[in-house]
Amino acid sequence: KYSRDAYRFIRLMMNYVVLHRAKYLSTNSAYLFSMLRKRHRKKARITPNFYPDTLLLESSSRSDKSNFILSVCNGFSRWKNIPGALRAFSMVRKTRPDIEYHLVGDGMQTGGPAHVHAVKNRISEGVRFIGRLPYSDLIDKLKEALVLLHPSRTESFGMAPLEAMVLGTPVIGGYNSGNVPLLLDKGNAGILCDIDSPEDIAKGVLKILADDKLAESL
Repeated sequence: KYSRDAYRFIRLMMNYVVLHRAKYLSTNSAYLFSMLRKRHRKKARITPNFYPDTLLLESSSRSDKSNFILSVCNGFSRWKNIPGALRAFSMVRKTRPDIEYHLVGDGMQTGGPAHVHAVKNRISEGVRFIGRLPYSDLIDKLKEALVLLHPSRTESFGMAPLEAMVLGTPVIGGYNSGNVPLLLDKGNAGILCDIDSPEDIAKGVLKILADDKLAESL
């Protein structure tokens, strides 16, 4: 649906073969389980992704929050929706010019596709294009961020939101983004928005930035 190329088409064909031949199946979320046809659900079990115990140790030593919101994303694709997040942040800056937006992951580096897109569309102000980070540095980033903005249009699970939640950072995700709304307990454990609307994303970010009690509760 979101990556219509030869590679994904071949993977789709593999998917049909595996589902047909497999005796047992494991899905990493209730969302993915719900995507299976009824005959495949009968041989499937849900085994959710999980976080390491070391992350709990990190969560016990809270860091002071900094002045940035964060997105962790590998790949600049329609599925990942970074252009929409960048447009949303440009709206946030009009109200909160003191806030930065940090982009971490493959394709998010200076000179990478996200940077090129932002410069071309004049929405790069206040954005730091960081790119790849070692996992330990990423965890520090997640702890310091005011908000984790997860703009993906779909996720089979959503490890970045889960890790942010463990570390005490509020999460914004899409209410139709695969397993993300289940991770965020249908909006009770995070902010859900229309991820295809930069205006709605910006509204969610500003809601958290303006309400410390809400941010702490999330």
